[in-house]
Amino acid sequence: MRGELYFDEENYEKAIEYFDLSLKILPNQPNVLKYKSLALCELKKYKKAFKTIDKAIELTPHDDTLWATKGSIFISQKKYKKALKCLDKALEIDGEDIDYYIEKIHVYKEMGDYENIKKVLDIIEKIDAENPEFLYEKGTYFLSEMEPEKAIIYYDKCLSIDDKHVEALLFKAMTCATLKREKEANDCIEKISEINPFLLMELNELFED
Repeated sequence: MRGELYFDEENYEKAIEYFDLSLKILPNQPNVLKYKSLALCELKKYKKAFKTIDKAIELTPHDDTLWATKGSIFISQKKYKKALKCLDKALEIDGEDIDYYIEKIHVYKEMGDYENIKKVLDIIEKIDAENPEFLYEKGTYFLSEMEPEKAIIYYDKCLSIDDKHVEALLFKAMTCATLKREKEANDCIEKISEINPFLLMELNELFED
């Protein structure tokens, strides 16, 4: 669909034009409405975004992705409690979608609610303890709890599954640098530079400081 192509190119106004053309022919398309709501959200047209996603939910209330999309719009507005309610609704429909749990962790981070982050991590561990995003978030949780050695263990577990996980490499590099484990920190920086060379200058400035 051309609208989705423009959406991927971040040309949201053009994307909406094509979504509207599609909806003019077939008005009841939940997926098109979902993408249109996201495009409207990117343009900060929140009232229209909610109206659009609510119409999609009305058409297919048991589609978990629509509830998650509504949650993401609330996140854009920093309305975190409402976002969590939408994510919980998505999880009522699909309780094993790790992405929704990870999104809840991100919301709790914004709220500074580390107690609930721990609870969500415990749930994910029972579903898929080898999920790289879970392992990364577990490492970051231990880092927030001032347990850098445990954090590195989980970053390493994450990287053993996904050796191009840039966030895990970055946080491992920073944690190792703090612990004066310079070789490990430098190895991580070198790996990041191979994956995304544009980060190298920023990282060099970070470690010079």
